Formats: sequence, structure tokens, C-alpha cells
Amino acid sequence: GPMERLDGGGDELVVLGVPPDGACLFRAVAWRLFGTQAMAGAVRAATCAYLTAHRARFEPFCDDELSFDAYVRRLRRHSTWAGELELLA
Repeated sequence: GPMERLDGGGDELVVLGVPPDGACLFRAVAWRLFGTQAMAGAVRAATCAYLTAHRARFEPFCDDELSFDAYVRRLRRHSTWAGELELLA
């Protein structure tokens, strides 16, 4: 989609359109790290792997309604939204 350039105080910032498919956070991170949204699935997979490998650090902060394993299993699905916990990972 079209991009709008913003004044980032020396850093290049753009407003980038992403599809409303539940992968927006991973698309944004992929765009910033790799210059393409196409790497969103790899970013999601790496995030899930990191969460699992560092379970003791992240488990206390995961969704109270789900076990940690269920939380990560749900996060692996393309349509699952992510938030602060996943950004920290």
C-alpha cells in the first residue's frame, strides 16, 4: 500500500498499510528488521520459539485464561493478535 513519510528526527519513519489479518505486529517488526512484510511468519515463529525457550521469564505475564502452552499454541496461528509480551520476546 501507499506509504506516508514522517519526520522522525533523523530516522526514517513511514506509515505502512497492513492487512487486518491478526499479523499486524509481526508484519511491522518484519518490515523494520527485513524491509518486507513477507517475513512476518518467520518473526512470529521466532517469537514463539523465544517465548518457549524462556518460559520462566514470560509465563507469569501470559493470558490468565490460558495455560502458557495454550497461549503459545494460539499465538502460532497466523490470525492471532500479539501485543506487549510478544514485543518483549
